[in-house]
Amino acid sequence: MAQPTYVTARRTVLHSDRVDDYVRVHATVPDELAQALRANGVLSWHIWRDGRTLFHHIETDRPYAEVIAGMAASKLDLRSWEATIHAMLEHTAGSDIRLESVWRMDGRGQSDGR
Repeated sequence: MAQPTYVTARRTVLHSDRVDDYVRVHATVPDELAQALRANGVLSWHIWRDGRTLFHHIETDRPYAEVIAGMAASKLDLRSWEATIHAMLEHTAGSDIRLESVWRMDGRGQSDGR
């Protein structure tokens, strides 16, 4: 039986003058960060951009909250990376939200998204 996966979708918004910077910085994330994400359960993380709006599709082998807690507890110093990305994102109401899933189709069939 296949291990269950969890899918999380997020939406974030870039400052209008930082779009090119974000695309350049995110062309490759630091290897240590990618390794830590994998070690904490991230199977895939895909980011799409529509203008200034970023859509994140995150597939994990455990609930997203556990992934984030594991990253926070890791010995990896992410302050520089987080500060760089934080400076590029808007921090207003609704600019960083978790999206609600309403429909899903995968190898097991269709579901209401949960």
